[in-house]
Amino acid sequence: MVPHSLALLLGFAALCSGLALVLHRRRTRQAAAAEAQFEAVLTERARLARELHDTLLQRFTGITLQIDGVLVSLQQQSNPLAEDLSRILHHADQILRESREMVWVTDTKVGQPVGGHSQRGGPR
Repeated sequence: MVPHSLALLLGFAALCSGLALVLHRRRTRQAAAAEAQFEAVLTERARLARELHDTLLQRFTGITLQIDGVLVSLQQQSNPLAEDLSRILHHADQILRESREMVWVTDTKVGQPVGGHSQRGGPR
């Protein structure tokens, strides 16, 4: 009777080992799939951050530089609209700075910072 019990015990141990191996392989595959999905999300996030920086924020910077030129002309003419335009430009600079900081944070989470400086031309 002992050999039969031993055989059953060994069979049960083999079954448990096999089950443990199957579960381990399943978890390994799931972890690899989750990691691949996470990497895909990070890659897409980095692409969007670069696209924002390279297109939208650069164009917005160009517009604010043009407005800055108009502001200088208005200030030289002592035009009362210069003060209003200065406030608008200051607000635009704040938005641009915040946007670049968001892009920076988004892309540094991936590991590759996008932009250089967080604002154009220094503080106003």
